[in-house]
Amino acid sequence: MQFNLTKKDINEKTIKTVSAREIHSDIKSKKKFADWIRLRIKQGGFQENIDFITIQGKNKTGRPSIEYYVSIDMARHLGMMERNEQGKKVRQYFIDIEKTSEIKSLSEKANVMITMIESMSKVLKLPESGSLMLYDNVQKQLGITGLVPSYGIDSGTVTTGSSRVTKSATALLKQFDIVISAQKFNALLISAGYLTVEDRQAKEGKIKSFKSVTQQGLKYGKNVTSPQNPRETQPHWFVDSFVELVGYFMNDSSE
Repeated sequence: MQFNLTKKDINEKTIKTVSAREIHSDIKSKKKFADWIRLRIKQGGFQENIDFITIQGKNKTGRPSIEYYVSIDMARHLGMMERNEQGKKVRQYFIDIEKTSEIKSLSEKANVMITMIESMSKVLKLPESGSLMLYDNVQKQLGITGLVPSYGIDSGTVTTGSSRVTKSATALLKQFDIVISAQKFNALLISAGYLTVEDRQAKEGKIKSFKSVTQQGLKYGKNVTSPQNPRETQPHWFVDSFVELVGYFMNDSSE
């Protein structure tokens, strides 16, 4: 069994369709095509320009005829409505077509999203844990589970057996009772090349800025994916080396 699928514009969308005349021929209905298709449209409540379109054509003798091009979903229902073995085969054929199309669509969507993640991870200098979080979001959107590990060991911390604990500059300055504002501290980091300010496109054409740890700054911290927007990072600093980092800048700024 094989049907010729053609793309047609139905309901302002370009979709795959099949000629109803082909279906009528395959199921070997004893009714004339024109009578059969009109009856099925009425029985199924199908609507023109939503479930099917009509095109003026000519039959084999050259006389004017109306060709019906139906959606894959309508084609499946037409097979089911025959209530016989051949109708079941037609129905199953179009069910398989829908499944194949859905798998292809998911695959194409996944490839686009994975390419974006790889680019974002590189540009934003995300650690493995940050990239894994983005991949996990992808598998959830695709309705897949269990493909992505629940955690990752970030580079430079393999010997510890787990990722080093990190916190924001604001939290760590408070934790270690360091008398300097987070704003001034960030300014020192930016001046030294440990931190940089990146821009991204926001809604309504606006530009939003966010901070990102540079390659040089990765010795003392890492970029954590922002929970507000996956296209942003939040600088986090390793707790066990934060005092050393602050001491370096405090001493440098006092000279």
